[in-house]
Amino acid sequence: MARPGRLLVTSAIEHLTVEDFRSIRGHVSLSLDAPVVLIHGQNGTGKTSLMAAIELALTGDVPSMSRVEPDYLKYLPHQAVGTGSVRLRTRMAGGIGETSLKVTSAGVEGAPALGGRLARFYGERCYLSQATLGRLLEIYEAPDGKSGPSALQRFVKDLLGLDRLDALTDGLRTAGNVLRLREPVPQYAAAKDEIPRLRDRLRADRAGVAASEADLELAKEQLRLFIAGIDEGLTILLDDRERLAQRLKEQSEEPSLLQQARLRRRIAVAMEEWGVLSGADAMIALTVVQAEHRANDSALRAWRDGVGGELENVLGHIGRALGIAENPADVTYQHACRVASARVDAEVARCTEVLNGHDIDHTRLEQIASDIRSGQARLALLDRSVGESVGVAQQLARALTQVVPHVHEDDCPVCGRNFREVSSVPLAAHLSRRIAALTQEAGRLEAVAKDRSTTASALLQAERERDAVSGRLVEDGVRDALKERRATLSEARLALESRMVEAAEGDRLRSKAQASEKRLAEFAGRDNAVSTLREIASDLAVQAGEAPLGTDDAIGDALSQLASTVAQREASLAERQESRRKATLALVSLRAIDAKLKSAREALETQQRAFDRLEKAKDEADRRIELAKGLIRTVNESRSRIVRKVFDERLNAVWRELFIRLAPEEPFVPAFAMPSRIGTVMEAKLETIYRQGRKGGNPKAMLSAGNLNTAALTLFLALNLSVEPDLPWLLIDDPVQNMDDVHISQFAALLRTLKRQHGRRVVLAVHDRALFEYLALELSPTFVGDRLIKVELGRSMHGETTCSWEPVIYEEDNAIAA
Repeated sequence: MARPGRLLVTSAIEHLTVEDFRSIRGHVSLSLDAPVVLIHGQNGTGKTSLMAAIELALTGDVPSMSRVEPDYLKYLPHQAVGTGSVRLRTRMAGGIGETSLKVTSAGVEGAPALGGRLARFYGERCYLSQATLGRLLEIYEAPDGKSGPSALQRFVKDLLGLDRLDALTDGLRTAGNVLRLREPVPQYAAAKDEIPRLRDRLRADRAGVAASEADLELAKEQLRLFIAGIDEGLTILLDDRERLAQRLKEQSEEPSLLQQARLRRRIAVAMEEWGVLSGADAMIALTVVQAEHRANDSALRAWRDGVGGELENVLGHIGRALGIAENPADVTYQHACRVASARVDAEVARCTEVLNGHDIDHTRLEQIASDIRSGQARLALLDRSVGESVGVAQQLARALTQVVPHVHEDDCPVCGRNFREVSSVPLAAHLSRRIAALTQEAGRLEAVAKDRSTTASALLQAERERDAVSGRLVEDGVRDALKERRATLSEARLALESRMVEAAEGDRLRSKAQASEKRLAEFAGRDNAVSTLREIASDLAVQAGEAPLGTDDAIGDALSQLASTVAQREASLAERQESRRKATLALVSLRAIDAKLKSAREALETQQRAFDRLEKAKDEADRRIELAKGLIRTVNESRSRIVRKVFDERLNAVWRELFIRLAPEEPFVPAFAMPSRIGTVMEAKLETIYRQGRKGGNPKAMLSAGNLNTAALTLFLALNLSVEPDLPWLLIDDPVQNMDDVHISQFAALLRTLKRQHGRRVVLAVHDRALFEYLALELSPTFVGDRLIKVELGRSMHGETTCSWEPVIYEEDNAIAA
């Protein structure tokens, strides 16, 4: 029974194209868009090279080669060619992506499909090469040997998100020791040196009090003078500085100045517009444009009444004949002529093709009719030559042949008469000549019969061709209509060609008429502009506090008077604003002197508070140091509990389950040994656990070669399943080395579980043919939408890599369903 729907994944590797890469010679292209892809090939045919090409296109690196050959990049292209390429198409959450890399001995050109975290996740969690499979346990057991984190550290941090705890521990490291605190917090040691400096500042503040008092009296007198220039009534507020500052702010001239400035700009714009509308040049230009428009319009009408009308008639006739909806009024006459001419040429060519085809078919039909008449005449002649004589001659010759053995003398065995009485030829010789003549006649008639059969077949074929050609002939009425249409359209085309110059002239005249009409329309709005400008000038007068303009008032004089009035008001407001600005600055200066005096008087009290503050800060610093030490202990304990829990419940549990599934008979199960103390640096140690609970030694000492290989394979799968997959892919190169049939069967079942329940897309390469066929059967599609791709790699007789792939889809077993 088919399952509804197909497996849905967020990302997939869709297609791979490889050319002259590592051991692959030539061009290889295959699809990888399926939940399971099986790759088969003998050793050396390019399976590992194909996997390396996928890794290079995704991450830009091939770590399995870099571990053994630092200069591996120059060995990536095929050595016989020197240049290779890899192209990969992927489907990710952001859409379809295309990656193209060029591989030369100098390096790799192009950007990989993945970067940063995704590239690292693919290299550590998705792809298991042959070289890595053999060393996987060593990689996770031994230190990395570099300054960066080990493989186990990276896995645990990815799984648990320990970066924040590590960052917290690193940040609190200096707070846990007073000596380490000196460099990041120098204020702690500098607090003792601050007290003498505070005492010196106290003496300086006392000396500045007298100077501040003298400056205060001078500032008050200046403020009184500035206020008098604004409003004498404000002098009573000299002692109430807050109210004085508020009144200075409330009575600002800025809004009035802005209003007068806007009014002045509007008056200037109106005066400029009036200068344009009232100038003598405007009236002269209007007269010129009117005359030009009349001349252009008259020339266009004359053209349309003459050759233009004829041209429009020709275009209209062609448009009606060919169904052209384009109007010359919407486009240029030249464009309309070119479009019509092209359509006419196409239609004339079509008519000519149909008529020529009819003539060819008519000639062929006459030839066929002649061939049929000749064949019928020949057939009749052959019919007369062929009759019953063929059979009679053959029978008579056969009968005489049977008589010959009984003729010993010249006496006839039939009638008994002596043949010497009628002929001097012996009877036996006469029979022999007669038999030969009858046999020759029968052969000739048989050849005539064969000739008749051939002639009849040719005649039937000719009749069939005659019927087919007759069906293609055009009826007389249609043929006459096509001839008439071709002639009419050819004449129209000639008429168009002869009028192309007139079409250009019409376009030129129409363009000039339209331009002059547009300029005339612009001048037509002048009167409306003058009326509008009068209304604007009257509105400006009202805004300036003046009487509105009358109907007889001159617009220019009124605007000039308004400009002068507004300028005087702006000058007066600017003087008051300057006095207000100076008063405001003096008030600010007075406040600053007051603040300075107050600050000097409070300096001693401030220094005392500084002493107290420094003492309290030191006590608080000591308290925080103790708090940081306790927090570091708490963080380390929490981190240790989390890591141990993960080793027990996540990593080792998944590894154990996978290993038992593949090696159900093995009594020792590999696992990571629990670290006794987990800090920021972890060193992984491998051990084995006996099924009954006791601990065993290192897996390399306790497991066979096949189960050791299984332990590495299941560790890789456990690392993939223990974290949320950024990429739901599993690519494994020949993982069944040293496995027996039981391991292989369990491994196939595990792959089915990974595909169905965990949504992993699996690419698997094997070299054994029987194993390939077995896995293809075990992993075959089991529901509608499921798919398996089988890939076969090989070598041609010229040494080039061959690749054939075949998608296998689900097919319901009707026998079982029934």
